[in-house]
Amino acid sequence: MASRVEQRNKEFQSNLLVTEAAYGKVGHRFQGQAMEAVLVKGRAEPV
Repeated sequence: MASRVEQRNKEFQSNLLVTEAAYGKVGHRFQGQAMEAVLVKGRAEPV
C-alpha cells in the first residue's frame, strides 16, 4: 500500500504522504498536515 499512497504525491503536490496509521505511530516526532482520505488501488476503504 505504501507505493499506492506515495503515487498520490503529485495529486497533492507534496513530498511525503503517510497513512493515518503510520502518522499515529510517528507523528509526535514530525510536524504534519491532515489531508482528505483517498481511495487507493486494492483498498475498499479510503486511507
